[in-house]
Amino acid sequence: MKPYYQDDQITLYQGDCLEILRELPDKHFDAVITDPPYCSGGAHAGDRTKGTQQKYLTSGIDCKFPDFGGDAKDQRSFAFWCILWLSECYRATKDAGILGQFTDWRQLPITTDVVQSADWTWRGITAWNKKNSRPRKGGFRNQCEYLVWGSKGHLPAEGPCLSGCFDNSIVMGKKRLHQTQKPVEVMEEICKVVWKEDAIILDPFAGSGSTLAAAKRLGKRAVGIERGEFYAEVAAQRLAEIIPEERAA
Repeated sequence: MKPYYQDDQITLYQGDCLEILRELPDKHFDAVITDPPYCSGGAHAGDRTKGTQQKYLTSGIDCKFPDFGGDAKDQRSFAFWCILWLSECYRATKDAGILGQFTDWRQLPITTDVVQSADWTWRGITAWNKKNSRPRKGGFRNQCEYLVWGSKGHLPAEGPCLSGCFDNSIVMGKKRLHQTQKPVEVMEEICKVVWKEDAIILDPFAGSGSTLAAAKRLGKRAVGIERGEFYAEVAAQRLAEIIPEERAA
């Protein structure tokens, strides 16, 4: 496989994650930290077939970034698909490796199911408080997204104890590079779960590169996969501009 982008810390491939994951070696990665399409964004089946801008962005926002693919699956298809790629990630992860998969409130129940169906041991949920969301009169804002996390088998009681929730506003303005972009500050905190020297993080849904950018800023190694060429190029340009903290110090 030829990388779309590569430096001495980060490798990014452009293409379908299932095809590329099958080419990765067994028990190679220390963690899988990723933000896949949620296939959510609606209460009815017809809502899921809408474009991602309609589903996930506040009405009236003029978004300059294109819709991303893979987000129109129904619930059964979403479950089958997740088990496929999660199983490949499980194979490619070392024993006691960590999984962190983002989801929203609608897909939280099925996400905890598919993680276990792919043989990962479910360990808990971490919340990202976005501090803002669409209002819901007569009820509560859906203000959080969630990181379902687990491990490949036994998880030794060693390493850092990280926060169980993260407060960081949605990325807006010139820093926004993707419709559903995660703040790099949140991804940095999550990537700190990989604390061993020379550890490698895998992100099969790299998007605009937030996980990879966080890893590089922290001086860690990571491999990412992004299906869309537009976002692969966005991620590559972003990564090329980052100076790792350890080297910048």
